[in-house]
Amino acid sequence: MSSVGRLLLALSAVWICALFPRGSQATLIVNGSFEAPGSPYGPFGIEAGSTYFPGWVVSQGDIDYGGPGNCGDGLHCLDLDGYTFGGIAQTFSTVPGQQYQVSFMLSGNSARYSPTEPVEKYLGLSAAGTSTSFVFTVVPGEYPLRWTSQEWFFTASAHSTTFEFYSLDSLELGHSGLFGPMIDAVGVDAVPEPSPALLVALGLALLARRTAGLCSWHHRPRRAAA
Repeated sequence: MSSVGRLLLALSAVWICALFPRGSQATLIVNGSFEAPGSPYGPFGIEAGSTYFPGWVVSQGDIDYGGPGNCGDGLHCLDLDGYTFGGIAQTFSTVPGQQYQVSFMLSGNSARYSPTEPVEKYLGLSAAGTSTSFVFTVVPGEYPLRWTSQEWFFTASAHSTTFEFYSLDSLELGHSGLFGPMIDAVGVDAVPEPSPALLVALGLALLARRTAGLCSWHHRPRRAAA
């Protein structure tokens, strides 16, 4: 690659990194790791309508407060099967037409009410009139719990959006309603849209590649005459 090509490529890389600094965004929700209010153990069976967790409301059924020592982030997490199948929701400000990314950690309560209780724990997630589902397969009796990182995208349709996590376990599937999908480390961020500056940076990168190709073509050794 020529010196001009290397310079263009370096400039484009610096520009892109400056446009999207790592860790620069703060999540738009509060108490995403459920560290508040904090308690040494439990409580369990927190019922629909409760605002026990700052920023959140128990939206259906009831849920359990998990931890410490067995969560994905910090000391606390949630089991969305309390004494029945439950859910939790939070409302935050959004921009209509803006895309948002929901990130969270997912696990499942590895205890079982009976040997026949399914090892699959089902989670639903909804926002802005759309929804999706996740499944986590537990190893019965496993401790500490395994956690996986998950993400989902939605586009806001109003100036405020309520998003909800809820258990999709059911008696019909064989679940007891006591040991369900677990969540932790919830975050929501606006997805940045490409800016004119980013397009310029990408153009520089393409130009650098083209320059490198042209230079290598001009410097090809000629074949010796036969």
